Amino acid sequence: GSASAYSRGDLVAAVIDTGIDAAHADLDEGKVIAFKDFVNGRTDAYDDEGHGTHVAATIAGDGEGRADGLHRGVAPAAGLIGVKVLDANGSGTMANVAAAIDWVVQVKDQYGIDVVNLSLGESGCSSGTDAASLAVNRAEAAGLVVAVAAGNEGPGTCTIGSPGAATGAL
Repeated sequence: GSASAYSRGDLVAAVIDTGIDAAHADLDEGKVIAFKDFVNGRTDAYDDEGHGTHVAATIAGDGEGRADGLHRGVAPAAGLIGVKVLDANGSGTMANVAAAIDWVVQVKDQYGIDVVNLSLGESGCSSGTDAASLAVNRAEAAGLVVAVAAGNEGPGTCTIGSPGAATGAL
């Protein structure tokens, strides 16, 4: 493919995470069509931790990282929007997560965003009324599918934190 191979006309997923390594063999050739950095303010797509790149490849990796083409993502023809909210240690603020979700809503038509992925969240119990959860609800109300991790604490009572507890979260 070429840099023009991916566009807003494709399925486009926004990955709110540690960033995306747009030079990764499974994610290059223009797959990352936009990038926003809420941590360091950089404009070029990067990932100084690796989790976001892993998530992005699970979603949209084209399999070119292996000669046999195995291990493609579930939507290998999809485009990606990288949104960095977690730092090199995988840490971040829920305020930045909420701001990132609201930014995705603002630019969804510009970039053709269909889906938002948040493989992150706070531990503990959330009522779903915190700022990040409410941002998820706004994104869902705007027509986006918002996939959010339920966390790693379940399956007991009150083990889903923000923003997975949002009523609009998938």
